[in-house]
Amino acid sequence: MKDYLIKFEHDSDKHIKEICDNIYNFHKSTGSNGFVIGMSGGLDCALVGALVSRANVPIIAVTMPFEADKSSQRLKGIEHAKELCQTFNIPLYTIDITVAANDIYQELEENIELDFVNKKLAKANVLPRLRMTNLYLLAQLTNRLVIGTGNLSEIVMGYFTKWGDGGYDYNPIKHLTKSEVYILSRKIGVPASIINKTPSADLWDNQSDEIEMGISYNDLDTFILTGKGSTETRELVKKALKRNKHKYFFNLIEQLEKYQWLEDIIK
Repeated sequence: MKDYLIKFEHDSDKHIKEICDNIYNFHKSTGSNGFVIGMSGGLDCALVGALVSRANVPIIAVTMPFEADKSSQRLKGIEHAKELCQTFNIPLYTIDITVAANDIYQELEENIELDFVNKKLAKANVLPRLRMTNLYLLAQLTNRLVIGTGNLSEIVMGYFTKWGDGGYDYNPIKHLTKSEVYILSRKIGVPASIINKTPSADLWDNQSDEIEMGISYNDLDTFILTGKGSTETRELVKKALKRNKHKYFFNLIEQLEKYQWLEDIIK
């Protein structure tokens, strides 16, 4: 993978231009007023925000904290979101989702008498779904589209919330591994404070992407880019793809593929 990434970094200007051109062309094809992005202060959304800004496409960012006063990690994320948006001149708004999330938790627990499992993760996944709802509400109110921020490494592992951060209209970095995200982030000028912190979805304090997935980004990206890796890595990826299959196959247009008229229309 080392040789591949050296070449990728050497060609980073070309990759950035290509992605920015794609963003610009997609925007022009939609007739929208631009994009809405959820800005957590993490690396992926920082890169996407920077790329859209570089593409000269209008974008507004929203940070949506949950109980930030109880988490130094989440407070730091808000500061990083502000830093990124100041760096690339992106308007940033704040919507606190604490009350909304807790109301959903409370109503469900008070009104449904069942044995609950996976409570920590189930509750945590309400947060990205609430954020998605806010983003789409704002997008529709302002004639914009929701832009996605998930990288290829996360997609392979199913490390995203269905109908949460996995819900968007367009994702310009879905083909980039985390290693490639780091390279382009450094090249385009994402602040070092964001690049150097431990990758985390911030679903709870001290959460780490690599711990949650059970694999390092280096091992995962090596396998994705070269097909090489340990038996353990291969089995982990295989199990992840099987476990998360439901996240990948929900495009309803697949139900229409048998009709000839559809093929004629979309050619």
